[in-house]
Amino acid sequence: MIEIRRKLIVRREVWFDEPWKDAGADLIVFYHWSEALNPRAAQEVHSLEIDLTRDESAIWKGFTATTRNLINRGTKEGLSFQSWTAPPPPVVDEFFAFRRQFAAERGMSSADPAWMYAYAAQGGLILTRACAPDGKPLVWHSYSRVPAWVRLLHSVSVSDSGPEERKWIGWANRYLHWMDLLECRKLGIQRYDFGGWYAGTEDEKLLRINAFKEQFGGVKTKRYHSMLPGSAKGKLFLMARERLKGEHGLVHYV
Repeated sequence: MIEIRRKLIVRREVWFDEPWKDAGADLIVFYHWSEALNPRAAQEVHSLEIDLTRDESAIWKGFTATTRNLINRGTKEGLSFQSWTAPPPPVVDEFFAFRRQFAAERGMSSADPAWMYAYAAQGGLILTRACAPDGKPLVWHSYSRVPAWVRLLHSVSVSDSGPEERKWIGWANRYLHWMDLLECRKLGIQRYDFGGWYAGTEDEKLLRINAFKEQFGGVKTKRYHSMLPGSAKGKLFLMARERLKGEHGLVHYV
């Protein structure tokens, strides 16, 4: 459970059915819960999950043969892995700088998700990266974390400037997912959530992302994001937000 203070509003963010309390909070935001605790302010979310309580060999065998080969090739070529289970602000800053470059090259929003500092300070954030043999970062991942679960928040890579770099990025993307799974098992985490699944049929880009995630196996899931007021101030906030913007959704997207 993470507490974030913004614009006189105190919100608590709770994940995957973890224990929670509302005392002292204006808003309680529920991410990836098995039920919609407030159907009026809820959204359905789909994802892929991997059971990390299985043997390492069983998880590995759930990957496609091509994925296993690319991971082995990246390992042989000298990719390295780094992980921060309690990333200090300078490491979060480094991730943000890398993410801004990634977003700018792809015409995406490059605003820093500042709430990640609160997650890091309260034990709710994991950062990982894969680097080339010369130490150059190729791919970063960020995760939200509760005792039994992690969920992928961001996956960002260097620019694909040609066939050679494209090859290294392909190795690094798969290598980093595998190393993340192993690291999470060491931490006693039981479930790995791939950070979303496109349930539609028309968006070709999202379908390609689905296909990438499918290479690692996993089970398709349906969960819910929702939000409840924890105080009179929180109730007024939600009412005003709905009236002015017509929004029932969440305070920020993850």
